[in-house]
Amino acid sequence: RGRGEWTAQFMGRPAAGPFIARLMPGADVPIAPWRPPHPRARRRAFRQSAVVALFVSLPALWYFRWPATLLLMALLAFAWWESRMQVRHMAVAVTDSHVLFRSGWLWRQTTIAPLDKVQAVATIESPFDRRHGMAGLVVGTAGASGAPHRLDIPWLGAADAAALARDVAAVAARSPFRW
Repeated sequence: RGRGEWTAQFMGRPAAGPFIARLMPGADVPIAPWRPPHPRARRRAFRQSAVVALFVSLPALWYFRWPATLLLMALLAFAWWESRMQVRHMAVAVTDSHVLFRSGWLWRQTTIAPLDKVQAVATIESPFDRRHGMAGLVVGTAGASGAPHRLDIPWLGAADAAALARDVAAVAARSPFRW
């Protein structure tokens, strides 16, 4: 296949385990030590979605006035539910040989990156992250410039993100780099 194309676009969970085991030995998805996001991640996700809901409903609020508040309430209810589902299905794991990140509640995705392909590891914090004791983890890998599902993990606890970054960097530094 061409560069940047998926290996397996649609696959059920029962078939995914053996397929991944053959493709990437050592990436045990079902038994990986999954770490959830920070406990306040759902609040952060809701606030982002609520701002979008407000901007989407502003024209209706301006034109229809009070009746449009029903639209705003419906959008806020959906934003609350969507943020809950988004955070519920998000997790990161680091094994001896791979970094794994899963996300998505409607279309679930799991990204697996071998540690011997890791080129850069960074933690990122916005002022809002610092206020809530959170940080993000970004893992850059060789050959993943056009990857559809990046290893850009938001809303981890700051200490957890720093520990994961140290672990990934230490294991990646010890492993021989292979193309």
